[in-house]
Amino acid sequence: MINYKKILEDIFKIVQQDRYRDKNNKRISFKEYCSLKDYQRHHPGDEDIIVTPVLLRILEILDYKSSINILQQVGEKGDKPDFRTLKTNLFVLDAKSTNAIISHKGNSLKSPYNQISRYLINLKGYRYGMLFNLVKFEFFQRIYETDGTIKVEILKDKTLNLLKLLELFERNEIDDSKEFENFKWFVDTFSYREISKDEFVTIIKNRKPEELIVPDKDFLREIVYNLINKIRREVKRQINDFDEDSDEMLRLRHELKNIAAELNIAADEDFHSIVLDEFIKQASYVVLLKLVLIRILEDNNLIEKNLYNGGFKKKIEPPVSSTLHKILYDAKYQASNFYPYFYDGTPFDFQIEDEDLFIEVLFELSKINFAEIDFDLIGDLYEHYL
Repeated sequence: MINYKKILEDIFKIVQQDRYRDKNNKRISFKEYCSLKDYQRHHPGDEDIIVTPVLLRILEILDYKSSINILQQVGEKGDKPDFRTLKTNLFVLDAKSTNAIISHKGNSLKSPYNQISRYLINLKGYRYGMLFNLVKFEFFQRIYETDGTIKVEILKDKTLNLLKLLELFERNEIDDSKEFENFKWFVDTFSYREISKDEFVTIIKNRKPEELIVPDKDFLREIVYNLINKIRREVKRQINDFDEDSDEMLRLRHELKNIAAELNIAADEDFHSIVLDEFIKQASYVVLLKLVLIRILEDNNLIEKNLYNGGFKKKIEPPVSSTLHKILYDAKYQASNFYPYFYDGTPFDFQIEDEDLFIEVLFELSKINFAEIDFDLIGDLYEHYL
């Protein structure tokens, strides 16, 4: 049972913290601050110094953690939202200065309304957009028309006004109010929750092309970083299970010598661990790169869709009922017509044996539109590796 009032009280504690100053640097309350014109505040244009810190704390209450399940855009890096969810395609979010106009399109393409609409149209995939100006949240929804075009609608009846909520709360009039109903919808819709293995599979099965995100380098870098760290642990576990006299161990030792020579690493007490770490890193990137190449081929209609969409659903469900690794084998076989090294048999040719991790990797890659990436993806992965 969700305790909505407790969550609301936690948010009120955040917005009422001692952070507000007028132009004379006098301490004032949240209510007083919200009533001021921009030039009357100590920090005119307070998006970064006031609004974003408050927003970060609210996101924490909803269980979002930067670079774990949400990506925060740091600095001025082009036309990108301040926040976007990583684990799910749920929302993009922009912070704006206190009381900035966020409910109307306005005449400028740079208006907050037009900005959030542009993010939802250009990045695709995300279901909701949000704008926050300290006083209130406005919500926007991406809608696909029958002709394939994307339309963005503002959800006018879902506006969440924190100032009104606070006033109602202080008068003990909140329980039956429209504002509190909107708050409960906000918590229910946007709180982060972990996705189970079964839910991962269901989402992968039913993921449609129009639900895919068009990523930029920052988004993809976060995905790659998180996946590589998990794949590295998987590769290391498999190596630890090698028998000392096995062919795998003999090939590994030979490859470690090659790496040591390439990197000019002298044989000392740390020699083995340094070279082994480098090998594990390289092997992990090879594992991920092969899966990325399959997804590129799928999204460009060069091979059938095996790892998401209808193909995955058809193969994993009866009457076919393929295992996940059989599905991957089929995908690799088709991809080998374009990249023969999919079955090169080198020491780097590891598989993800942990089924939960394999499903998570498929899930992360299934939400990306690889057909519309407008940068050198393979080069960027190599740069990330370096």
